[in-house]
Amino acid sequence: MNNMNKVLIEGKILLPSVNYVNDDVYFTIRTTRFYKKDGKGVTDEQFIPIKAESKLCELTRTKLAAGRNEVRIEGRLEGLMVVAQFIEFKKDYVTDVSMV
Repeated sequence: MNNMNKVLIEGKILLPSVNYVNDDVYFTIRTTRFYKKDGKGVTDEQFIPIKAESKLCELTRTKLAAGRNEVRIEGRLEGLMVVAQFIEFKKDYVTDVSMV
């Protein structure tokens, strides 16, 4: 049997956590899960350390400068850190509504 090491995470990059080191960028994303417990809404937040290498580092720098911080990351787990292999930044959708 083959072993699989694959992680898929969606969340927001915590901007103060972004550190550029050589050709890598290290940052933390916050994921939020909403559910009900005993009839009350509960929020569960997790903070996950991410490492993006080489070309992903430059992409991250460009997108963060443009104000985008919502991401979907696909990668692998190394110790307690996710090493990104693919980063997708959420697009900003602008809807023009005309009133009649």
